[in-house]
Amino acid sequence: MEQYKIKHPLIKVFFTSFVLFLISILPILIASKGVYVWCGDYDNQSIVFIEHIHRLLHTQQGIPSYDWTSLLGLDFLAYGEFLFSPFNWILYILPYKIVPYAHSFVMAIKVGFAAVTAYMYCRQYVKTDRSAFICGLLYAFSGFQLFNMVYQFSDRYLMFPLLLYSFDQLVINKKPFCFAALLALNNIMSLYFCWIMCVCIAIYYIVRTATGSFPRLNLKLFLRLAVECGCGVCVGMFTMLPGIIELSHNDRVSDTIFGHSLLAYETDGVILRNIQSLFFSPDQCHNGFYFKDVQLSTSPPELYIPLFTVIGVMFIWRRNKRAWYSMLLLICAIIGCIPLLNSVFSAFNNSYYARWYFFPLLIMIMMTGMYIDDIENNNIKKEFIICSVIMGFWIVYGVYTVFFEKPVVTDFGLKNYWIRSVVISVLGYMTIYLMGYGEKRSQLISFNNIKSIVCVFCLAPFLCFAVSLYETDYGNYIPNEVSLVWNDFQPVKLESDEFYRTSSVSQMKVNTPMTWEYPTVSVLNSSITAETCDFFESAGVKCAQATILSRDDYAICSFLSVKYDLYCNLPMVGNIEIEPEYLKKFSMPGFEQTDVFNRYIAYKNSSFIPMGYTFDYYLRIESDGNEYNSEDDDGRWNVQRKDEEAIRAELKTKQKLLLKAIWLTDEQIIKYGSILDELPEERAGDLSYETYTEDCKDRAATACYEFAPNNKGFIAKTNLPKENLVFFSVPYTKGFTAYVDGRETEIEKVFNGLCAVYVPKGDHRIEFRYETPGFKIGCIISLISTLVLVIYTSTDLIIKHRQHA
Repeated sequence: MEQYKIKHPLIKVFFTSFVLFLISILPILIASKGVYVWCGDYDNQSIVFIEHIHRLLHTQQGIPSYDWTSLLGLDFLAYGEFLFSPFNWILYILPYKIVPYAHSFVMAIKVGFAAVTAYMYCRQYVKTDRSAFICGLLYAFSGFQLFNMVYQFSDRYLMFPLLLYSFDQLVINKKPFCFAALLALNNIMSLYFCWIMCVCIAIYYIVRTATGSFPRLNLKLFLRLAVECGCGVCVGMFTMLPGIIELSHNDRVSDTIFGHSLLAYETDGVILRNIQSLFFSPDQCHNGFYFKDVQLSTSPPELYIPLFTVIGVMFIWRRNKRAWYSMLLLICAIIGCIPLLNSVFSAFNNSYYARWYFFPLLIMIMMTGMYIDDIENNNIKKEFIICSVIMGFWIVYGVYTVFFEKPVVTDFGLKNYWIRSVVISVLGYMTIYLMGYGEKRSQLISFNNIKSIVCVFCLAPFLCFAVSLYETDYGNYIPNEVSLVWNDFQPVKLESDEFYRTSSVSQMKVNTPMTWEYPTVSVLNSSITAETCDFFESAGVKCAQATILSRDDYAICSFLSVKYDLYCNLPMVGNIEIEPEYLKKFSMPGFEQTDVFNRYIAYKNSSFIPMGYTFDYYLRIESDGNEYNSEDDDGRWNVQRKDEEAIRAELKTKQKLLLKAIWLTDEQIIKYGSILDELPEERAGDLSYETYTEDCKDRAATACYEFAPNNKGFIAKTNLPKENLVFFSVPYTKGFTAYVDGRETEIEKVFNGLCAVYVPKGDHRIEFRYETPGFKIGCIISLISTLVLVIYTSTDLIIKHRQHA
């Protein structure tokens, strides 16, 4: 049988990780009948968006410039992190029916690839293949990887060791091209993570040069680094430049750390959470066993290394305090403790993020590999005692927070998960002690079997996590996820005679209408445009990475041309079924039940308004969108700057004003005041439901008689009794150009973020054409940079060939 053993170390570490991951998710696959589901953003965004892109790629229309399916529409490049992931392309080439079942294998490939890249990097600094093999497993099954599987950008983490490996080869061995190519790929996949990786590499290079482990910087090396880094960034400019333009208009980016504490975290428990993460596998996303801050639970520091935790790191650091890896780890610790320095990785954003921790984690795992090189002779009694005391403290404190304090986790039944995590960590410490200091060492727990032992302890946290998902909601969670995301693979067929949007009020999986290619205003999407957020915020709806509508938002749904609300009727605990007619309390006023599609119930809006309609009145809105008619005596909508929640509550009660008048700035009133009247006081004050339905009928009567969205915008036709502004619930973005009867016309920003165009009296054709801002210039820069990189690489190879000839 010896001839059938896998001998190449990279293949061996890949398939070991691949198989271990598939074993770890068996509880999920059994409960879901083979379909891969996880939790949080992976189910909400990754699955839905990947399958949406898959359908677009397999249609004759092809890739659009503008996608109408998500919210009010957005640039298709907003899906870039899903579209350009090389792993997702495995799914895109498969038939659609196979895709839900293939997610698990693609995730297993990602885990295997993470092990391979970590092996390649660590093998440069550890002595044996055994140590590098273990390093690969530890990185692939680290707490950081486990937690971040909930996010799509886990792809970036697993590629980082390969990027760092290629950088070492560039600086030390002068091998060209690979670093620039990998940097370009990361830039194309995600501008944000390309920034993080560039900062990590800058710190890495400075520390290694300062400690003498990299050659001194000279002119040749400087030029080599400049060309590789410059080309690596610029090759991805066709996605980078549009991303920069979009970010520059996003209000979330403007919340920098400079208006907050720079040296001490305002969020409670950040530094303690760093320490805790060293000893236990991660909490579930949005759930904190020890710390309850929301931001800290969605982007926590995760530095857990299976079995060894920080024992090997502490031993190597104590032995080689002046080595580059020890100094680098010390600097990373300082950065993590100071808000200003930590914010550098998120472009100085005030929100706490620890998404750069894959960098120190990789160095820690490499140091653990150095410890494993001579594990039989290393004395770690001191480190073992220190770590045991710290772990003991966290176990005692955890008993209090999980069982006696009122924690967030009680809502999800995750106490068993915490217990299992503690047991895994304790068993790991006992195993290390028995291997090194047990009086009667068994053959099973010995240094000879360390690779097998590491496999078990790498598998355990992932399996523990999968079991906790299996148990959640008394075993209903996973089947319910399948129902929420795919409706148990039963289609939802709504009418298709005209363009309309849908919503998912009171549902956790707000993106699900996209599963059947229905545009939806209830969205969880990290790429919501700034203009869309501005509009929703002005109307009293929170909108950052999601728009979660409530039953009270029926007026805004009609305003946005929502025709159907979809509600998933999941069985209660104990599989108790609820009859659809008893769910009327979940529907919005004016939405009547029409059809039942397996788990999904469709409620139709009796006050539906088609796209492209007009108003008879205007309402003044200040240019900054924060005050509406600050004078009290003129009968206009008066909302002063107040506490955020007070403003939101007042706005919510007055959403019906959206249907009474178009919101214009003072400058727009000067331009169009002759064709519109100011909203009278008596009409502004009448917010009854009966008047709301009449307003909807009035708006619907003026709507375009034809509205046809396409890959590059839309075409609409209207017949106006008088000249007017025709309003479209489309985000006011730079990419749109409007034409009326073929003549370019100005797009007006109304309702603090949406579009309207002036149209004369009579029958007219309106067209909106979309081009991604910066895309053409970005493509030119990308092509030039690619050409420069090819010439540079070819020249370098020719020179080296002649030198060796």
